[in-house]
Amino acid sequence: MSNPVLIAVIIIFISALISLYLQSRRLDVCLKAFQDFHVTLEEKDGDVAWGRLQVYRTGIELLYREPNIDEQGHIETSYILYREQFSSIHAIYRYAADLNDDERRRRREQVQALVKRAWITRFKRRLRNLMAMLKDALMQTIGIVLGQAKKATPGSVVLRQHEKEIKTISKEVIGHVGNAFEPILEKYIGRRVVLEITREGVTTEHVGILRDYSSEFLEVLDITDHATLEVPVYDESAAALAGRVELRVQGRQIVVHNQSGDTVYVRAVKWDGAEHEVDVVIKPGLEADFGVPEPPPEDAKLVVEIARKYDIVVPRTHAIIRHSAEAGDSNWKTYLRQLLKDEEDEEMAKPV
Repeated sequence: MSNPVLIAVIIIFISALISLYLQSRRLDVCLKAFQDFHVTLEEKDGDVAWGRLQVYRTGIELLYREPNIDEQGHIETSYILYREQFSSIHAIYRYAADLNDDERRRRREQVQALVKRAWITRFKRRLRNLMAMLKDALMQTIGIVLGQAKKATPGSVVLRQHEKEIKTISKEVIGHVGNAFEPILEKYIGRRVVLEITREGVTTEHVGILRDYSSEFLEVLDITDHATLEVPVYDESAAALAGRVELRVQGRQIVVHNQSGDTVYVRAVKWDGAEHEVDVVIKPGLEADFGVPEPPPEDAKLVVEIARKYDIVVPRTHAIIRHSAEAGDSNWKTYLRQLLKDEEDEEMAKPV
């Protein structure tokens, strides 16, 4: 083939196809892990949206479980956040209580993959990290090879004219295979760490399992946060809103039905400035009853602690992995296996 115009057209066409294909498949590894899961998106200004996450190269979309009627009266079925707006993300949460059976199964598979990584998974990760470390060196090597080729064939007009396209293809291929590589974080994949998140100058710490990271995000699993709430005993709507619990008062007996997917700890009942200790733990889907010294008055409140379990993807602009959360002699695989067993036990304990 000696027609330089035809060769040029073929090179440009192939370059465009390869570039388009690789760009369409290049998704952030942390966001991709939450693909097709029900998640809650919290933005820095406090706005919250939730739905099934769809990840695209140019942004993300949350598909609502039910159509939402806007204040103006029109129907909304999804929420779209474009890549240029990612700076507004505070965090993306995957609450255990919000997952259906299929989502819980797929999440367990993600945890299991950390315990027993197949050789192909280990190979792909090592290749990705190697390409990330050698990205600059590989691009320099390609430049040297092209330079030598031009010297060896000084009459090759096509090679000189389309050196840019060839370098673009090489950069796309290397960028697609490689990813941000940090030896410190790589060391703690699958292990318990302390995640620090800063918001409006206030830093909070959260203990979980580092599953992955990218240049933009951190993905941490199995975080449990505790919130203390005071729920009016006789206000059913407030009780349901606060922790998705149902309260019934029968004389001096109070019955609490935990309708949420999180563990609820009932610490006390308080009125007239005094607390009456209860100290009852209620697993998801179960109920418990307990007595108090006298029928509670109208202003009585139930003091509860709700343990919310969730996974998180959080931007690295305001979050870092600060500490290891494991003792030196701890076995991290044993911890993960116990986590899987505990979740399976909770599933079996739920009432049908």
